Amino acid sequence: MSHSELTVDRCLVIPDVHQDIEWVERIFTREKDWDHCVFLGDYFDPKGKPAKELAGVRATARYFRELVEEHGDRITLLWGNHDIPYWETKKRMRTGNRDDFFYPAGVTIRNSRVNNIFKEWDDAFVGRLRLFSWVNGRLLSHAGLDEIFWPEAETVEESLEQLEERCKQALIGILRQRAGLLSPGRSRGGDQSFGGITWQCWIADFCDKLSLPQMVGHTASLSVRQKGRSYCIDGTQHATRFSNGTRSSFARFETGKYRCLLIGSRMTRNQNIENRQIP
Repeated sequence: MSHSELTVDRCLVIPDVHQDIEWVERIFTREKDWDHCVFLGDYFDPKGKPAKELAGVRATARYFRELVEEHGDRITLLWGNHDIPYWETKKRMRTGNRDDFFYPAGVTIRNSRVNNIFKEWDDAFVGRLRLFSWVNGRLLSHAGLDEIFWPEAETVEESLEQLEERCKQALIGILRQRAGLLSPGRSRGGDQSFGGITWQCWIADFCDKLSLPQMVGHTASLSVRQKGRSYCIDGTQHATRFSNGTRSSFARFETGKYRCLLIGSRMTRNQNIENRQIP
């Protein structure tokens, strides 16, 4: 992991894939002019479509492995709350430690699904996955970071360096103890006040209080939503991209199932959002 800011002209941000590889391919067919692409996690567990219409877990894992092989460091993969339980299960299968799981996914984690994922994702590939990314002045993560998890420091860079270390320790200690950073809050059935970076509920928990604006997925809706300077972009059948302009606007369309965001270098809160439909 690195806490250094990534500054690019155009960063494509894609939330919550949930094995819908066809949808991702449609985005890449339409959006060819990007410098970097960040996936906000939740690659597995079908949602929104029947499982028979989606790729299997191994095909999904293979797709992302091959995507990284093709584009290298132009691709950033973040952890989601539907991904971490597979990694925890894999680690427990290795060690034989089958005590109570710290990070249940809300779905049945079958050993066969775990094996199929990690036939494609070796330890080196898993090591590429991160819990957050700092891109063009925005903090990107699966569900957002509450201020109770934000390390106070003299500079943003120092805060992010400390956050990076906390994220690293949470993932390393995935079998030793439950980390608040990876756990749900009370609004999602947990026992802590607010959800961690993979679990925070946009509706019940999220507040735009950090020094950095945020961009998240996780909490699905029919449109992109905004709180202060921050956005939740897990919006079904919605297409957005940032471009130069003086106002922000949102519009929903009924066809296309196209959800992504394109953020420009050093964009401001007042830059325009253009909604686009896939034919």
